This record gives sequence, structure tokens and C-alpha cells, in this order.
Amino acid sequence: IVFNFTANNSNHNTSAGVENFLSNFRVTTNGNTDISTVEDAIIVTGNGSTTSVWGWQNGGSNGTVEQAELVALASLNSYDNDTMAQANIAIGAL
Repeated sequence: IVFNFTANNSNHNTSAGVENFLSNFRVTTNGNTDISTVEDAIIVTGNGSTTSVWGWQNGGSNGTVEQAELVALASLNSYDNDTMAQANIAIGAL
């Protein structure tokens, strides 16, 4: 799963900044019930000119993004993630 957040996040390059920016974001099973299993995802966020790509492994107790669950994967200078499309992402075994 890839979550691409297109609203500008001035602190996209720190785990604390991503956690704060996504403080109202939650993955649920039905809109109300927290997930109870470990889930992996990719989070893409940026500031309109630079984009950060994060690995997120939700701990399984809730569906919120927390600093300790984030791993910085890439910083894409001069790339605005607002223009990212599904065709720009490929996930598979190497």
C-alpha cells in the first residue's frame, strides 16, 4: 500500500514531522475500529519541491503513524509528489 499525501508538509523530512502532520490519519477496519495486525505501507509526503518516502510498519495496536514505526527510505530533491501517479510506483520481488 502506498499513501501519497499531497498537502504540503514543511517537516516531511523528519519522523517527528511526519507523525505530527499525520496526527489525524488512522487506518481502520471499518472507519471506527483500529486495526489489530501489523501492517506495512509506504508513505510519501513533501513540501511542493522535495519529497520524502517513508516505510511505515504499524505496530498492530492501532492504525496511527508513530515516529518509531517510520524508516526514511528516500529523499527526492526537485520532485513534487503532487504529480505522482500509480504508474510511478512499482512494488515487487527483486
